Amino acid sequence: MSIEGYRNAGDVEINHLTLISRSGQSFDITELMVEVNIYQGIYDKTMKIEVVIGDATGLIDFLKMPKNQVGGFAGSEVLLISYRTPSEEYSKNKHLFVLNSLSNRKRIEENMEVFVLEGVSLETFSTIDKKISRSYGGPRGNTIDKMMSSITKEYYQSEAIKSTYTSFASSNFSVKKKITIDDTKGLHKFIIPNLTVTDTIDFMRAEATGDNIASLYTFYEDSNGFHFRNLAKLAEQDVKETYSYEPSNYQEGGEKADDPYLDAFKIIEFEVIKDVDMLDNMAGGLYGSKTILVDVLRKKTIEQNFSYEKAVKKFNKLHHEVPGNSASTAIVDMKTTRVGHDQLSIFDEEAPKPKSSERTSQIKRSYKKHLSNKLVEVTLHGNSKLNVGDVIWLSFPVATTTEDGLREDKYMTGKHMITTLRHKFDSDQFVTVIECIKDTGYKK
Repeated sequence: MSIEGYRNAGDVEINHLTLISRSGQSFDITELMVEVNIYQGIYDKTMKIEVVIGDATGLIDFLKMPKNQVGGFAGSEVLLISYRTPSEEYSKNKHLFVLNSLSNRKRIEENMEVFVLEGVSLETFSTIDKKISRSYGGPRGNTIDKMMSSITKEYYQSEAIKSTYTSFASSNFSVKKKITIDDTKGLHKFIIPNLTVTDTIDFMRAEATGDNIASLYTFYEDSNGFHFRNLAKLAEQDVKETYSYEPSNYQEGGEKADDPYLDAFKIIEFEVIKDVDMLDNMAGGLYGSKTILVDVLRKKTIEQNFSYEKAVKKFNKLHHEVPGNSASTAIVDMKTTRVGHDQLSIFDEEAPKPKSSERTSQIKRSYKKHLSNKLVEVTLHGNSKLNVGDVIWLSFPVATTTEDGLREDKYMTGKHMITTLRHKFDSDQFVTVIECIKDTGYKK
């Protein structure tokens, strides 16, 4: 990829860091900022931010009260931030966060204090006190992706949310969030009994199945917007970036030895958080499990035995299967069921739609364990294009002092999927800290 425009690996370009009080006051807090951390998680519904402030200006005391309200910091203030890796090929990440708390406030000098401002995406404030109590699917049933489109349009693209973003766009700060929803298969009918928006989404993703029965859906926010994605499809993505663990400019030498641009795709440091754990894989249902479905109305039971050895051929893998096996009794679930009721005339008037989780929960549990067989935390030079859900290639050398040490570690090296990400920067330095999952090694 082109690296034209880099100044140095880890540089950051901050275009906006503006605090807007409840009364409409606007403060550029770039010079007060000590550190910014922006968080994403592939299982987190929305993004979060923490800004460490070093204040010798009395910022909090300057916050005026709205009409008939108490002044100072009270939460619901707005933070606008725009930043990027300084290169023309990198678009600016623009975010609007609503501040929800002020913490760790300390006086470190007579006229100087530090504190942390914590904020969340606007959509968190919009949905946290809402409940859903309604039916989805209509009389004939509908696909879950259509239901998710309805939910996101109502709660994540509401008129109030769009109006807020529009008001800031008129002030030359435009935040655009797209919605991505992967296709699902099967018709469903659900009654949501007064659940929160996030609980409803969790219910939907647990029931969702794609073209491949080994599907695993999640809902998350990244720098581009909100996504209802199938991890099986994410695993098939092309590699977005390639990073290597080696000394700075190790292989360039000569005139390139002092070239700062080539360090941008070197791994600064890493830690293996989880490696192979055979007992955890056995007890956790990776290799085998049993589900006993109890049909109360027809007074019968159905047993479903899961075998990883047979199912793994259906998995969309980052590399290969995970060695090992266990008995089907490693995990035994018992659930009530209505499997087959939609085929019986006695239930025609009710027209039941059996839950897909009754036949997919075993393979989904196994697939999740498969994908997360290894977990590594990696610190990279800041890259504002990276998001959770991206697939990247990480290259690690074998840990040895022999001359053979330049060869790659074939079990560590390979495709990894980013599951958590933190963009961390101050006015001078930018790093991206990620957690990545992978299944097992790769073949040359």
